[in-house]
Amino acid sequence: MLFNYVPYENHSIIKPYKTCIFKESNYCYVVYHSTAVVKFNEFEIILNSNGWNTKTTKDRMNQTSQEYDLGFKIYQRNFKWWLVWDNKVYRFNDGMRIKSTKKHTALSIHKYHNNCYELLSGGFEPMLPDDNETTRYLRNKQD
Repeated sequence: MLFNYVPYENHSIIKPYKTCIFKESNYCYVVYHSTAVVKFNEFEIILNSNGWNTKTTKDRMNQTSQEYDLGFKIYQRNFKWWLVWDNKVYRFNDGMRIKSTKKHTALSIHKYHNNCYELLSGGFEPMLPDDNETTRYLRNKQD
């Protein structure tokens, strides 16, 4: 799916280079180049690198999470991407969905506050946290 770039709005965290942010069909999209790297609404967050596992793609995802208080973090270790969610670490897969457990009062591109999300799925298999990576992540976070 290709997106037309729209004028970049003032966002304090998300970098503007080759990035557009827009709302369509009840979703907010953050598109980097021609990939919707983060798509979210009041019910879910969908993450997609489209195979572009680059530092900048990961940065756009993390910037989006910070900008809209979505609560996830993506990091890379040993050439693999990992999703941190609720102090648990999951192997990143394109198309991962995090489902909201608390409905927001209004859908908008403005920041969401007091979000409560849970990991819903990652492709076709149920997602279980990686206990070894979670332990490693939490230990490094304390250092």
